[in-house]
Amino acid sequence: MRAREILDEDYNQSLEADLNNLLIGVKGNGVTEIPTQKLVDKLQASGYSVSADSLMLLLQNNPIVSNVTPQSIQLAPSDA
Repeated sequence: MRAREILDEDYNQSLEADLNNLLIGVKGNGVTEIPTQKLVDKLQASGYSVSADSLMLLLQNNPIVSNVTPQSIQLAPSDA
């Protein structure tokens, strides 16, 4: 059982790290809003099992994101 917990924790940490990297990259290119499904597709192509609903839950308290809906993800403005 402990091995399963460790694997789940590693998976979740990797997912969050890759998600943050994608968001930072998009934001760095000046994008302020992206379709939720586009990010889901990108993560699925990287081997993660995510849906729009699970992605919304992951992004609820993410400081890079100002708002997330099933349709779009709005990125928080950069601090100047």
